[in-house]
Amino acid sequence: MSSIRSLKSDIHFLTSELVTQAYLSKVLFKIMDDETLSKSVLKALEFNESFIAKVNHPDAKKNPKLLKAYFSKIRKDMLFQFEEMVVTLNQQK
Repeated sequence: MSSIRSLKSDIHFLTSELVTQAYLSKVLFKIMDDETLSKSVLKALEFNESFIAKVNHPDAKKNPKLLKAYFSKIRKDMLFQFEEMVVTLNQQK
């Protein structure tokens, strides 16, 4: 099982990737307007806040097996939601 620090680092990394992709779409490729950019960045920040909150406040603090399953579920959910957001950003072309 990866550490909580590693999981938080992954969440921050994925958030920065989403924000970077949104800015590149706006500035470099000119395929996004200001309103869409702000919505995309806001979604990325909400993604960050929600998953960091889940990591900071686990449901099963005492039981190691439940804790491991909880963090595995967070990682799966995080990757699934990240993939959805990337697909949404790419479809705006």
